[in-house]
Amino acid sequence: MTISFFKKAPIILASLVPFFDAVATNTPTDDLFDMSIEQLLNMETSVAGFSSESIVSAPSVVSVFTAMDIQRLGVSNVYDLMNFVPGFQSVTGEFLAGHQKLQSRGVYLDSGYVLVMLDGVRVNEMSFGKAGVYTPYLDLDLAEKVEIIRGPGSAVYGSNAFLGVINIISKKQNSIKVEFGQNDHKKLVTGFSQPLSVGELSFNAALVKGDGQSHKLKLANDIGPQTVSAPYEHQQFSIQWAKDLAKVSYQTDNHELNNFVNLEGYHPDNYYKSQNHYFSAHYEKNWNAKTSYAIDAQYADHEVESAGYIFSGDISPFSNDFITGPYWATNRFTVNASLSHVWSDKINSDFGVQWQSEKQHKAGVVTTHVTPDFESTIPLDQYYLGELTVLKDLGEFEAIKQTIESVAFYGQLKWQISPVDTLHVGARFEDYKTAGSAFSPRVTYVRKLDDNSQIKAIYSEAFRAPVTNELFSNDSVTLGNPSLKPELVRTTELQYFYQEAKCSLEITGFYTSLSELIASEPIDDGGRTTFVNKGNKDLYGLEALFNYEMTPSWRLRATGTHFLSDTVEGSYDSFYSVGVYFQNGKWKASVNGLLRPSLAVDEGIRLDQKQNVFKESAQQILNVSASYQLGKHLNLQINIDNLTDASYLAYEPRQNRNQYSVPQKGAHTRVSVKYDF
Repeated sequence: MTISFFKKAPIILASLVPFFDAVATNTPTDDLFDMSIEQLLNMETSVAGFSSESIVSAPSVVSVFTAMDIQRLGVSNVYDLMNFVPGFQSVTGEFLAGHQKLQSRGVYLDSGYVLVMLDGVRVNEMSFGKAGVYTPYLDLDLAEKVEIIRGPGSAVYGSNAFLGVINIISKKQNSIKVEFGQNDHKKLVTGFSQPLSVGELSFNAALVKGDGQSHKLKLANDIGPQTVSAPYEHQQFSIQWAKDLAKVSYQTDNHELNNFVNLEGYHPDNYYKSQNHYFSAHYEKNWNAKTSYAIDAQYADHEVESAGYIFSGDISPFSNDFITGPYWATNRFTVNASLSHVWSDKINSDFGVQWQSEKQHKAGVVTTHVTPDFESTIPLDQYYLGELTVLKDLGEFEAIKQTIESVAFYGQLKWQISPVDTLHVGARFEDYKTAGSAFSPRVTYVRKLDDNSQIKAIYSEAFRAPVTNELFSNDSVTLGNPSLKPELVRTTELQYFYQEAKCSLEITGFYTSLSELIASEPIDDGGRTTFVNKGNKDLYGLEALFNYEMTPSWRLRATGTHFLSDTVEGSYDSFYSVGVYFQNGKWKASVNGLLRPSLAVDEGIRLDQKQNVFKESAQQILNVSASYQLGKHLNLQINIDNLTDASYLAYEPRQNRNQYSVPQKGAHTRVSVKYDF
C-alpha cells in the first residue's frame, strides 16, 4: 500500500496543484533569514522552565533550532540534528535496531541520559529508558522548532533529563512535500491547519522508506565480510485540536528496520518493529491578573518486536543460529497540576505536583529456540523452533511485568534582583515507590555586563531512575536488583554570552560529576550478571557557538566542544561543526561540515582488560543543501549527506565480531518538491 502510494505521489501532487492555487491564502513573507542574529537569540523558549524565556535569559544552557535552521542543515532525523549542538554527537550503533546513539557531555553509554519529548510529551519509556530504542526516527519536516537543554533538566522534567533534554515542537502547516533519493529512498510529508468555529484543527503526517545503505560486514558463522544493506520504513502522524487555553492531541509513530547490526553482528533474519501512541490534554486558566493554573493529562503506549543475532550454530548440540529479541510493551499515565503566581514586578513563582504510573504489560520474546515449558530461550538443538517465532509470554521475563509509580513536587522562583541581575531558584523532589527517591535542585544567576554581553552561572543536579530490566529481571543472562538507587549527576556551568545585530558568541564551561552509575557485574561462572550502583566519573570541558552575518546574503555558524578530562566509553574528546549559509532572491544554499578527531579506545567500562580495541582516523564529513523557489508556493530542494562519501567507523563496545565498530552513513542524495497552500 505504501509503495503504490509513493509511485502515485507525483501524479497526485500535480493534480492537486490547481486546487491548492484556488484555495491558497497569503503565506507569511517573513523569513527567519531576514531576522538579525540578536532577534534570533531573543526568540522565546519554554524548555528550560515553566514559562517562556529568551535563549539568553533561560535558566539553563539552551540551544534552539527553527524550521529555517533545520532546512539549512539539511537533516531529517532529530538524532542527526544533535551533531550541530555543542556538547552532543550522534553515531549509528547497535542494539535492537542499530539506532542512532547520542554522545552527551562526554558520555557514550546509551543509558537514557537524554530525555526526548514531542510537544512536551515524554518519549523515553521504562523498560530500556532510551528514547531511540522504541523511537529511532523523528522527522524534522514536522518540526516548527527543536529546543535543547545542554545539561541537567531534572529540576523540571525528572528522570532521564540527566545530561540533556530535547523537545520537538510540531509545526502547523498547510503543505505537501515529496522526496526521492538514493537507495530507493522515498518520503511524503503533509500537514493541514484550519481554524474552526470551535477552535483550530491541525494534523501532520510523514511516511519514509528506503532500502538503506550498503556496508561490508562480517556475518554469522564468521562468513564475510559481505555487502549488506538495512531497509527501513517510518510512519509518523499527529492531530491536534486547540481552543483558547485548552488543547487535545494524539500522536503515533511506527518503525520497521531490517538487516541491521545487532549484539553479535549482522544476520539476514535481524528485524525490528515498534509502534508508539501518545494522547495528551492540556487546560489552563487565569484566576486573576496575577495567578493562573494548568492541568495536564498524558497517556503513552510503547511496543517493540525485534530479533537479533546472538549465537552462531556450528555443531551439535548448537547446530542452528540463535536469534532472539524482546516482544515488550509498556504504558504510562501522567497527571500534572501547576500553579503560577506573580508576586510583584520583580518576583514570580511556579509550583506543581505530578503523579505518574508506568507499567510493563508485555514481556514476551521473538526467538528461534524455547524450552518446552516456555520458560527460557536456550540455543540447544532440541529447543529449535525451525523459524523465528513470536511468543507473547516467556516465563523468565515474567518478573519484569511491574508497575512503577512516582509522585513529584516541584517549584521555581524567579527574582529580578536589579535591572542587570536575575536569580532563578528551583527544585524537584520525586519519589519512586520501587526505585528510590531523588532531589534535583537548580540555581541560576544571570548578570548583564552591558548592552551586548552577560554571564550565566548554573548549579544543577539530575537523576535517572533504574528501569524494569535493571530492577526486576530474572532470566538466564541477568538478575535484577530491586535495591538499586537512581543515578545522579551534579553540574556546574558558567556561560559567557556576547551578541550584537550581526554577531553572537557563546562560550560555556562545565564541570560534571556522575555518581551511583548503574553497571553490571558477574554473579557466577556461567556469565550471569546483576546490576549495582558503583560507577563514578568527573567530566569537564568547554563548548562554543559562534554566529556571524557576513553580508545580508551570507551567514556563518560554527560550534566547538573540547573536553579537558577523559571521556567515557569512546566518546569523542573534541568535535566541531562549521556551516556557511547563502540566500539571494529565490536561491538558498548551505554547506555544513562536521569535524571529528582521531579516536583510539584502549579500554571501556564493558571491557574486562586493558587492550587496544578500536582506532579511527580524524573525519571531515561534508553536507550540502540547495533550494530554489519555483513559484510563490512551490519549492525545490536537494540535499547531499556526506558529499565526499567518507568511509568511517564508530566505536561500539559490544561489537567484538566486527572489531568493536559499526559502519557509519555514506553519501546520500535526496531531491524534494514542497508545495505550500
